[in-house]
Amino acid sequence: MLSSLLCVLLARLQSVDIEARGEVGNYTDPAGLIPKRIIQTWKEGPLPPDVQARVRGANPDFEYVFFDDDAMFEFVRTRCEPRWVSLFESMPLMIQKVDIFRLLVIRELGGFYFDMDVFCTARSTACLRTPPFFRGR
Repeated sequence: MLSSLLCVLLARLQSVDIEARGEVGNYTDPAGLIPKRIIQTWKEGPLPPDVQARVRGANPDFEYVFFDDDAMFEFVRTRCEPRWVSLFESMPLMIQKVDIFRLLVIRELGGFYFDMDVFCTARSTACLRTPPFFRGR
């Protein structure tokens, strides 16, 4: 429940950032495409090749980025604004930190976050033109 509320909070704050930058509705600009990037996380890595193949097989031209727990903490500390670092570090449970990280990494890098149990059966390129929340900075 708390993780869901945090997702709503982060999405709303991102919406305010988008409005402030004047990007609302600017979804057809070629520069506004979601990057061809797949992001995954796990406690430690790298993920077994068969797990990576579930998402990479249908998207061979996408960059693949993996974060283990250590890389996740480092990314938040070095790439995110202090307000997000504070929120991330204040979470008592690891799963809450991971939930926040998923939003932050997409906010910073853009692309697609796929959980470990996702199987891509078709290319993800049809999803590239969407609101700027998924583009990254």
